[in-house]
Amino acid sequence: MTDCRAVLITDGASVTLNKVVSFLFKKERYTGYSFFSGSFIGECVPLDVRAVRLYCGGRLVHTGAADEVSCRYEKGRYVTSIRSYGFTMLLGQNLAEPGILSSPSLGSIISMVPLIYGLAYQSGTSEVSYIYINENTTIWDAVRIYTLKAYNTFPFIYGTNIVRCERMGDSLFSYEDEMLTSVTSGVKLTNLISSAYTCDSLGEYSYSLSNDFASERNITKQKYYAQDKEFLYDLNVELEDKVNYADRGREYYSFSYVGYKGEDLLDHITIKRDGLSLEDAEIDGVRIEGSEKGVFTTISVYVDAYCN
Repeated sequence: MTDCRAVLITDGASVTLNKVVSFLFKKERYTGYSFFSGSFIGECVPLDVRAVRLYCGGRLVHTGAADEVSCRYEKGRYVTSIRSYGFTMLLGQNLAEPGILSSPSLGSIISMVPLIYGLAYQSGTSEVSYIYINENTTIWDAVRIYTLKAYNTFPFIYGTNIVRCERMGDSLFSYEDEMLTSVTSGVKLTNLISSAYTCDSLGEYSYSLSNDFASERNITKQKYYAQDKEFLYDLNVELEDKVNYADRGREYYSFSYVGYKGEDLLDHITIKRDGLSLEDAEIDGVRIEGSEKGVFTTISVYVDAYCN
């Protein structure tokens, strides 16, 4: 059985909880943080907990805030319950300074926020000429706007609280011998936009974009957007951003297996089993669940504007 444990970081010390009652960990391509919740047999002082870590198979998969920690005594034992969001969630809760940011890289945008515990980011990223930051734009949205302009893609969280614009390394996982428990394929069409419009400098809605994927599925949903200064360098990109984000995860494949092999977002997988055939596909979702029954991992793969 895959070894999983929670470690509660206190002031200058830690509490390790090895006995799992149940837990859930998940991270996803378009979500700027990981999530972990669970119950473990063991005692702690909730007020003393400064951070929460989750290890699976010897790998650190989550470091986050102690959003909710409780310790209760029942049936002759202590049970500690935890709910934790990765520290990169704070990027979506801090606002960036409005205005023009000249020659930004990923690092210069991240540095707009005070130091966040455990936060790291891809170094050596490209500089773009500028980005414009609207009022009430979060740091995570500023990172997203930069990543779109610099790399024409969407940022993601790698490892524990590492913000990245590009895939890291060349990890490739295969699943010839794992015990599969389920295989799924599907579509998610709720958010699709069939046509999008924005206005030019004269106030005319002369910029438009049609989404054939939505139209072919009989979805009629048109949207009109105000001209956004964040995209004045190319208003077509504004519409692409709206349509592509609405298309996120529109096609997906997933499978679950017993154990955990150390997969992370944008690692690659190959699997040809049980009616599922994916060759060198990127991982867009990782979900790990554990209980007295064992540890089970679900891997998700998207097919959309940014994935595969």
